[in-house]
Amino acid sequence: MISRIFFLTLLLLSSRLLVGQNTFNQRFSLGFPASILSNIIVTDSCYYFTGVIVDSIPPHRIGNLFLKTDLDGNQLVVKTLRSPLKSFQTWHPDFFSVDDGSFAVAGYSLDSISKALLIIYSSDGDTLFTRTFPNLYGPPNDFIWPRAFLPYPDGGYIFACHIQGLPSGIYANADILLVKTDSSGTIEWQKKLGDDWWERPYSLFINNEGNIIIGGSKSNTNLTTSNYTHQTQILKLDSIGNILSTYLSPPSLGLRYGAADMVLLEDGS
Repeated sequence: MISRIFFLTLLLLSSRLLVGQNTFNQRFSLGFPASILSNIIVTDSCYYFTGVIVDSIPPHRIGNLFLKTDLDGNQLVVKTLRSPLKSFQTWHPDFFSVDDGSFAVAGYSLDSISKALLIIYSSDGDTLFTRTFPNLYGPPNDFIWPRAFLPYPDGGYIFACHIQGLPSGIYANADILLVKTDSSGTIEWQKKLGDDWWERPYSLFINNEGNIIIGGSKSNTNLTTSNYTHQTQILKLDSIGNILSTYLSPPSLGLRYGAADMVLLEDGS
C-alpha cells in the first residue's frame, strides 16, 4: 500500500513539473503558398531553421528557406534561396553549425538534371556559397539524393547519396555514392558502392578514428516481382574511401527497412 501511494505521489509531482515548463506554439506566415521547416539547431540564445518554400510565381520552383527566431519563437531573420531556373530542396534534417560560426545544409537542386547540393550560410542566413555535383552516370541517369550528410573532422564534408545506377534487372538499379569534399565543397574523392542489387543509404556516422560508417539497405527489388530479399546493410570505410568491413543482416531475419540511425557504443561498435 505504501509503495502505491509513493508511486502516485511521484506521478502527481512529475505532471506538475511538466505543466510548469515554458512552451510555445508559433505559426509563421512567410508569404509563400507553402513553407515547410525540416531542420532545427537550438542554441542558448535562439533557434535556427532551414526548410523549403514554394514560389507563387510560375513555374512554382521550390526554394530553400533560412529562419532565425528568438527563444520565444519570434522571427528575427527570414532569408530564401530561389531561382526561376532551378529548385533548391533541403528536405532532410542534415543541418549543422560549423566551427567558424557559419552553417551547412545538404539537399539537391533540379534544373534540367538533378544534382547534390551544399549550401553554406552566415549566422544571419546569407548564402555564402553553394556547390553542386552530379550523378556519376548522368546523363541520362541523373537522379542523385544525399540521404545523409556530415561535416568531417578536417573541415570538409561527407555525403552519402542515393543515386540511379546503371540498368540492371526489371526496374532501375540504385547505388550508394559516397562523396568527400573539402571545406569549400570541392570534391576530393568519390566512391560508388553497390552491385546489381538495389542499395540505398539512410544514415552516416564518423567515429573517433575518422572512419566513415554508412547505414542503409540492400535488396533485390529491382530484379524480381516476388521472393523479395531486403536486408540492413552497414559499411565501414577509412578516410580515403577504402572499405574496411561490411555487414548484412541474415535473410532469416526477414524483410528489413535498413539502418535508419546509428549510435556509437562504449566498446567502439
